[in-house]
Amino acid sequence: MNLQKTGTIIYNARKKLNLTQNELGSILGVTGKAVSKWEKGYSFPDVGLLAPLSETLSVPVIPSFPVNSTTFRRKNPRAISSQFLPRNRKEENASPLR
Repeated sequence: MNLQKTGTIIYNARKKLNLTQNELGSILGVTGKAVSKWEKGYSFPDVGLLAPLSETLSVPVIPSFPVNSTTFRRKNPRAISSQFLPRNRKEENASPLR
């Protein structure tokens, strides 16, 4: 997500609730300066604050976006794991410390 867009969402939601940056920060356990940085698009809130921020401001954490159902599907589910498997018996018995 875009820093500026996130900041605008936080700013508008905070203003709608008539909260100051310091008040919102106090609710979330951060400073008003941290809230200011989010709103100006200088930084994102910490991941651990996303749920409390979402609940406090009544905005979704992740806006809905279209995802193709095959986006996360692997063509060959063993493709990644097989690269870590031994190729033959000699490799299976080989000591990694040699």
